[in-house]
Amino acid sequence: MVISGTSLPDVIHRKCPSLISDYDPSCLQVANKTDLKGYQAIVKETGIEKWVFFSDITKEVDAANEAGMNAYVVVREGNAPLTLSDVETHKVLYSLSGIVELLK
Repeated sequence: MVISGTSLPDVIHRKCPSLISDYDPSCLQVANKTDLKGYQAIVKETGIEKWVFFSDITKEVDAANEAGMNAYVVVREGNAPLTLSDVETHKVLYSLSGIVELLK
């Protein structure tokens, strides 16, 4: 399942419906993406216990972690560099190949 602030879930659902079950675009509007309540609602509503969450925004990763998700900060070209504290307190991926390795 992909949860995103963009139209990506809609595109995936149209082109590969088997990859997303019970997709409801309104789920993207549960809460602000840095709000713990939104991630808690996603976990509760889906009934899925194990989640892997990726974002380039540390506050989103913090909220996802608090909700029990396995969350990673993804370093993206063009974004502000992570602080030493961010690197020490978050799981960090420096490339998309890191995501592939995690999912093996």
